[in-house]
Amino acid sequence: MGITGITGTLQTAYGVGDIKPTKAQLNSIVQRRHRIVHEGDLVRHKRAGDSRVHPLKRKYVADSLDFINGLVGHLEKIV
Repeated sequence: MGITGITGTLQTAYGVGDIKPTKAQLNSIVQRRHRIVHEGDLVRHKRAGDSRVHPLKRKYVADSLDFINGLVGHLEKIV
């Protein structure tokens, strides 16, 4: 993002000593988004068969949106 010292600033904002869990959660959300957009959220089959989508629970969506809103809020304070 081109912001110097963003990791330390986010660690302070979240009140954590290690930002890796936050990065992992963001990466998980981004991977799911890519799977939805680029693969139609379909389960990949090695053999021909019925197509089905990955399950998507309302709680996961709500938690992901809350996480993103919090992250954006912290980033807006930095910039």
